Amino acid sequence: MHAVKLKSYITLVRPFTLLAPFVATLCSIVMSMIVHGEIHRLYHHWGVVLAAAMAMALSQMCGQIINQAEDPAELDILNGKSHRPIPQNKVTKSRARRLGYTTGIVALASACIIDLSFGVGITILLFFAIFYSVEPLRIKKRKIVNALWLGLSRGFLPMLVSWSLLYSPFEILPIVLSVVLFFWVTGFQITKDFPDILGDRQFGILTIPVVYGIDHAKRFMHWMNGLAFGTLLMALITRILPVSFVMALVLFPVSVFVIRGIHSNPEKHRTVENTPEWMFFYIGLAFHYVLFTIALVIR
Repeated sequence: MHAVKLKSYITLVRPFTLLAPFVATLCSIVMSMIVHGEIHRLYHHWGVVLAAAMAMALSQMCGQIINQAEDPAELDILNGKSHRPIPQNKVTKSRARRLGYTTGIVALASACIIDLSFGVGITILLFFAIFYSVEPLRIKKRKIVNALWLGLSRGFLPMLVSWSLLYSPFEILPIVLSVVLFFWVTGFQITKDFPDILGDRQFGILTIPVVYGIDHAKRFMHWMNGLAFGTLLMALITRILPVSFVMALVLFPVSVFVIRGIHSNPEKHRTVENTPEWMFFYIGLAFHYVLFTIALVIR
């Protein structure tokens, strides 16, 4: 494949966004083994664990590609994303759709081969990923619902889906941690929307910053951040979680600091085409899983 075309497809995939789901799956499976006192299974099943993490990342990739394929090129141009492959006509929408759905099929097939229950979970995640952008649902245009949709698909469900690979996902620890992540992701996923207010407003994409303005959107983020760490604190007080999970509370003040730094004219980082706050969302999401895993190791 020509080097320029390959670079265009890599840009379409948005590799930076794939790190968090990959880490989330690895950490969740390791946590499930630790909780059940069977960490030795990692030695025998490391290939399956890596394959599951890859399937999770591919499901995210599917959503990223289809999202770009379904958005009008004019929307990307208004939002300062004219460098993307589709607005530059380096990748056609039809080819992007084919790549997106092919990626989803590979993710689903891999997941089902690994484990049927895990395959069901990936099916659910693919539904969320695809219909966030695709009609007739196109959830991204529906105010409040769009934030909750991503909170469920990128916050609440990934740990439970990963946990289901070896054990029942209906255990108290993964459910509590998934609730924490639901609140945190629901708040912080809107960091992607602050730089896109102009185009989103013109094309009827009713994100929280578009509908309620920057100040109210930041207040919403503070509330979600508070609910996330309030849930974690209550789980510690009631001893649902081991005391070692107190280390995860360090992300609360960091999150507050990041929210306060959001302003009306955010500067985008050229490499990942978004703001430092958006980068913090993905890095912070992965960091949650790492901290949760360490907390279980030292409990």
